[in-house]
Amino acid sequence: MSDTGGGHRASAEAIKAAFNEEFGDDYQVYITDLWTDHTPWPFNQLPRSYNFLVKHGPLWKMTYYASAPRVVHQSNFAATSTFIAREVAKGLMKYQPDIIISVHPLMQHVPLRILRAKGLLEKIVFTTVVTDLCTCHPTWFHKLVTRCYCPSDEVAKRAVKAGLKPSQIKVYGLPVRPSFVKPVRPKKLTMGARSTDCFSFGCPITSQAKVSIEGNELETHQAMNMFKKFCSFLDLAVYIPNKEFLTMFKVELRRELGMDEYLPAVLLMGGGEGMGPIETTARALGDALYDERTGEPIGQVLVICGRNKKLASRLLANDWKIPFQVKGFVTKMEECMGACDCIITKAGPGTIAESMIRGLPIILNDYIAGQEAGNVPYVVENGCGKYSKSPKDIARIVSQWFGPKQDELKAMSQNALRLAKPDAVFKIVHDLHELVRHRIFVPQYC
Repeated sequence: MSDTGGGHRASAEAIKAAFNEEFGDDYQVYITDLWTDHTPWPFNQLPRSYNFLVKHGPLWKMTYYASAPRVVHQSNFAATSTFIAREVAKGLMKYQPDIIISVHPLMQHVPLRILRAKGLLEKIVFTTVVTDLCTCHPTWFHKLVTRCYCPSDEVAKRAVKAGLKPSQIKVYGLPVRPSFVKPVRPKKLTMGARSTDCFSFGCPITSQAKVSIEGNELETHQAMNMFKKFCSFLDLAVYIPNKEFLTMFKVELRRELGMDEYLPAVLLMGGGEGMGPIETTARALGDALYDERTGEPIGQVLVICGRNKKLASRLLANDWKIPFQVKGFVTKMEECMGACDCIITKAGPGTIAESMIRGLPIILNDYIAGQEAGNVPYVVENGCGKYSKSPKDIARIVSQWFGPKQDELKAMSQNALRLAKPDAVFKIVHDLHELVRHRIFVPQYC
């Protein structure tokens, strides 16, 4: 992989976690940034160059589309390989891999060229896990891969167009952390005078509530029966009086995060670096979610500032008229999503996939030209959310969802759950396991 954006590493870590969960010590999984750790200067500056280009949108757009034609990128890889092949080969062979999993568009051509030169194509399984949701760069695809895992049918079509055979392609979805697949577990659930450990299913509160348990949708009464059986199995004398038990899970998560327990909540994200119009959008939400007529809030905001400490300080210093929680860099995003009813974010594929698993309607406020451009129509046309770059329009949409358009919010939540593929990462690792298991030859390394 390579740290050009956070999504590639997130997918790699999700796959590693799934391998560990499913197969324990049977596999040793290593995550390495080949470009940074195993290429000479200036090639090892790729992540830094990417960050610069993305911050200057027109430059990135020009680079992305200019390098798309096969004749261009193949000649570029051939030339680049001359300078970096020896170091990359050392980086690969020191692990003596049975399988190589690429989660980056620039990690196919050079490694496969090396494996072919060493006669290892039949001995080492080489696979690609595409981490772009809809639109993706042609460099993701190489005819020599054993398997190409695609997150959507649209990406699979692009793989076929690039020359891959149907037998090489699997459409499982985008790999996300196993913690997103399983129900969120608050520390305590309080029921009257009693407390007991419990699970939270992290879906928005609706009048016809559905919950996602291990990737399967169950009606409320089925979920209630399962919860009762779970408590009975643990010999916990828990009494659940009515269907409102679903709201208790969200209430507990909100309590742990310092949020208001009952007001509908919107999650505002700016990625790991807290970038984008976060502050402007936060202020617009602060106005839109306050009812001047009654003097009461109609909703609350949870902001994730990532590593942007200055942004967090400015938001914390503001005198908000509505409940407002500000967090820095968080590692348990599933808990934040489980506590909220919708999300505002840029069109990153990982966040979109995670939001759908949690059944969160999505408001997209930006996208990176090229690889994220198709994510906007994917969300909007599937009825899972909306797109706007205007903080005022975004705040107005949220206030309507928390007011007169609650039915629209519920419908979008159901659409998101329908489109979600929570078990993708497990399907991927089990298929990888089968590929390794069926390889006859034991690799001999030079």
